[in-house]
Amino acid sequence: MPSAPPALASSAPIGNSQDPAAYLAGRAAAVEYAGERGFPLECAVEIATAWGDQDANAHVNNVVPLRWCETGRGTFMRAVARDIADEQVRADLNGSGRGKGVIFGEVRYRYLRPVFHPDNILVLTHTNTISPKSLTVKTILYSYAQRAPVGQADGVLFAYDYDEAKSCEWDPVVVEGMVARGARKVGFGDGEGKAKL
Repeated sequence: MPSAPPALASSAPIGNSQDPAAYLAGRAAAVEYAGERGFPLECAVEIATAWGDQDANAHVNNVVPLRWCETGRGTFMRAVARDIADEQVRADLNGSGRGKGVIFGEVRYRYLRPVFHPDNILVLTHTNTISPKSLTVKTILYSYAQRAPVGQADGVLFAYDYDEAKSCEWDPVVVEGMVARGARKVGFGDGEGKAKL
């Protein structure tokens, strides 16, 4: 008779290609890294590498980490939106494609190490600053297999009115949500310039 399977919390996810012990040790290191640097886990997302992520050089292709960062930003925005009572503002922040939402304006990515399959990446995102029309975010990609950061992105997101097809100002509840997650306010009548799109 087969023994009972271990609890899912104490093993690698079903179908994960990493050795379970390596996975758990890497996950613990990633969570510790996040905590030491103030990245909220409610805004983090774990992504397993896929065989097809690799390129001819046998490492994860350079475009893939940018997709991981995009997933991280979406997870971050959903975490902020969960705290917003206004249903329309919440839907817009989650990417409804209508009303006043978010549009991505700029990204700078630094490749710190190549990533190899199999691996799991913890995508950590937090906000740096918020102005009346823009938001800066930092994203770190942390490799379980290497137990180290493998990439870092700095991005700028803008408040955007999809119905009017132009930039707009953040709803005050969005600003509150970003500040609650560590954003420093700039340009709100404190003498600093407003961001432009």
